[in-house]
Amino acid sequence: MRKNYGFTFLIILTFISCVNRNISNSESNLRIPNYEVKIENFYGAEGITLKWYITKDSIKVIYNCDFVGCKDTLLFSKLIDTNSSKIYYNNLKKIPLNKLKKEYDNSSIMDGLYERIEVKKVYEKDVNINLHMIQKSEIDDLYKLTDSLLLKNTKFKINQKN
Repeated sequence: MRKNYGFTFLIILTFISCVNRNISNSESNLRIPNYEVKIENFYGAEGITLKWYITKDSIKVIYNCDFVGCKDTLLFSKLIDTNSSKIYYNNLKKIPLNKLKKEYDNSSIMDGLYERIEVKKVYEKDVNINLHMIQKSEIDDLYKLTDSLLLKNTKFKINQKN
């Protein structure tokens, strides 16, 4: 009886190819850390706070206010697919938020928009930025990225200029 070594070799080669493909897919998923982005906007005159919590897996939008009895209320929550998460992370790394100062304050204005940005596990060091009535192009870029990729079909946009 003659053995068909070509067929056996083809089966082994196919198996190795499938295993390698699965390993590379797993490795590419591991390359994105469990990053966190927190954006908090407090509208002083209105007494309203909106918070966006973005992780590798989800985005949440939470409302609160500074009135008696007000508490955190979940307005929106959505899972983020792996592809969108990779795109978001890779584009976020391109925005030099880690080069900004920790504090930008327009002390001549007593009220207005207070913004707090926290970014973890994206840059070499975690980023914490506080802004009061001052615009920074890097922050606008963060908002545009988040709006266009993660909030594109919602009413919960961060960048109110668009």
